Order: sequence, then structure tokens, then C-alpha cells
Amino acid sequence: MPIYSFWIYDRHCNCIFSREYGTGIHESSTVILKSTPKRKGSAQFTPNPSYESTSSLPTSSHSTQNSSISTGRGQKLLSSALNTHKAQDIIQKGTVNTQNNNNTSKLLFGTLFSLRKIAVSLCTPQAETQQEEEFNTSNLNNFNTLQSFHTLNYKCHYYETMNGLRFVVVTHPAARNLQSSLIEIYHSIYLPTIVRNPLAPVEYRADEVISNDRFVHAIDEYWTSLEETLT
Repeated sequence: MPIYSFWIYDRHCNCIFSREYGTGIHESSTVILKSTPKRKGSAQFTPNPSYESTSSLPTSSHSTQNSSISTGRGQKLLSSALNTHKAQDIIQKGTVNTQNNNNTSKLLFGTLFSLRKIAVSLCTPQAETQQEEEFNTSNLNNFNTLQSFHTLNYKCHYYETMNGLRFVVVTHPAARNLQSSLIEIYHSIYLPTIVRNPLAPVEYRADEVISNDRFVHAIDEYWTSLEETLT
């Protein structure tokens, strides 16, 4: 269930960061499997028919145990190598801040904005007094009523902060809800590398984007560490 793209919008509705990831994952993993030699612990062999009668001879349990241990280690090493190659392939084939102002970015934001408005209007109770109406229309009462939506081709996960930042990630439709991951990115990556960075602007202009290499590397490292990205 791969992750397709990641987006950040500021409170002025501008896309300040976009990250797209490569999709040719399964093809590259197939090439690795074909080009990787088999290890001794997992090698297959055909026994000689003349020795079939000796199958009742006792075997060494110690050698069998060592063989299974080496096989397990070999599989773990191969799986780790495959995951590393997949992660590098995803990052290299992706793009950074190339679609911030195109139609895809605008349509994505417009869809999320409209769905959030619909969700708020459907779940807001009818107010009997003006104070209740003001409370129902406040941001504190209507925050994050929209978590995700999905179609046949993708699933879009959404998280909005108290100061109006919007974090969006587009994944395979069968992926789990990743709003908790977006919250973690905001607290553990965005705040330390952008908000607490004295060189980063407080407010991004319409033509400004997040180009912090440390932030981009941290985002790539986080998404490629998830199981959804490498499967």
C-alpha cells in the first residue's frame, strides 16, 4: 500500500510544500530478487535416488538448528536490503515542490475544503441561542471533523492544526488511517525544523516554499520507514 504524495498548505490556502514519490516499486523489487544469488541456508537440491533407503538414518538436530538459524538470518538480511533499495528508489524517482501551484494542488485543496465544510454543516447541531451558534461555528468545536476520504484509486488523509496549517497525504485506498502520522510529523518534524528555525519565515509568501534540506530528508526518512510505503 504505497504512499503517493505529501502536501502542506498554510492558513492562506497556499501550498508551501509538496513531495511526490516514485511508483515503480514492485518492478524494482522483482529485478532485485532475480539478480540476488541464493544463500546456502536456503539452497534447494535434489537427492540421489540411490540414497532414498537411508532416510531412516538418524540426523543431527544440532546441524538442522544451525541451518534454520542461518536461513532466518539470510532472509532478514535480504529483506532489509530490499527495503533499503525500495526506499532509495522511491525517493530518487520522486519530486519536491514541483506541483505547488498546478491544478492538482488546487483541486486537492478545494476538495478537502469543500468536504470539511459539508462535514461541519452536517454534524453541527441547531443552536437555540446566539451563544450556542457562535460556539458551534467556532474552530474549536468544528476542528478536524474530516479525517480522510477515499476513491477507487487513492485515499486522502487530512489533518488541520490550530493555526490553520493543513497536512495531507495521498496513499493507496487500502491504507490505514494515517492522521496520527500527520500529527506526529507536525510535532516531531515541522515544529523543530521549520517553526523553531530562526532562518525560516514566519509567514510564507505566495511564491515561497519550504526548501529546508533537513526537513525534506526527515520527511523522506519518516515515510519510507512506514510499512505502507514499502509494500
